[in-house]
Amino acid sequence: MFILKNAILVVLCVCVFLLVAFTLGCFQERSKYDNWYAKNHWKAEDYFDDPEVILLCKAMETEDLETIDRLIAAGVDVNAMGKKGMQPILWAYPAGEKVFEKILEAGGNPNFEGSDPDNYGAKRGCGFYGITLLHTATMDSSDEPAFKNYLAMLLRYGADSEVKHGNAIFYSLLTRSNDELIKQYIEAGINLNTDAGDGHYLVTTAARQRRYKALMILLEAGAEYRTDTLAGYNLHNLLFKRKTTAPIFKGEQEEYDECIAWLEERGVSFDKPAEKPDVFREVEEFRVNDKLLKWREKHGRESGQDDAGS
Repeated sequence: MFILKNAILVVLCVCVFLLVAFTLGCFQERSKYDNWYAKNHWKAEDYFDDPEVILLCKAMETEDLETIDRLIAAGVDVNAMGKKGMQPILWAYPAGEKVFEKILEAGGNPNFEGSDPDNYGAKRGCGFYGITLLHTATMDSSDEPAFKNYLAMLLRYGADSEVKHGNAIFYSLLTRSNDELIKQYIEAGINLNTDAGDGHYLVTTAARQRRYKALMILLEAGAEYRTDTLAGYNLHNLLFKRKTTAPIFKGEQEEYDECIAWLEERGVSFDKPAEKPDVFREVEEFRVNDKLLKWREKHGRESGQDDAGS
């Protein structure tokens, strides 16, 4: 009898534990979506008048995929323009990959750009004024929620990699462990020789940041490596300077050597100084050329300034 009572007690305890775990699991699964909207005071009614669009937003907040599918099938406008330029695609961004892809698949605008100077009340994440979702997805390191596949999704559903801030790939080169992002841009057909806006190119930006693995990816994908920056130097100059005057840090040498070997196979020699060694003077002494003067004039820069230095 004693053994039977203990067995029943154990079974009851296990059942209670499983019930509590399930309840907490459901709460946490929902709260990771609720928190964003609550913390940033996002209420669909504040932005949209169409009751169907409001229902769509509420379904996105809770990852109610069945309701999302039903509303889309019924013809809800996934590109409805709300107050301050809010659209369903932005509402979907914090809700997670499943929701975000459903709205993209239904025709949501992959080139959405924030147009509210107050950033829709958001202090971090998405919706920033003048910033596209493509730029956000490239730069996002947040874990609430995970944005791992957002960039690939946007590019797959037609985001223009060269619209405003599309050159975010230049900035993605500034941090390590993001080579997959670079590959996603390449697969989407980004112009590998596009100007960053400050006179630099993908290859020179990668070299300046000692991102030699990323540089190798770009070279193998067909990026031009002979073009001069606005300051008058090119990839050869940067790599020669690194080889002769600056240390290669531990872990970089193999990647650096791979780039050098690739270029040498194509006739670039590193046995002698680069053709324009004078370009590595102090910033104020940089050679001012016609291209740089035109760029300064276009961007309203004073003739004594030069951000294109190494």
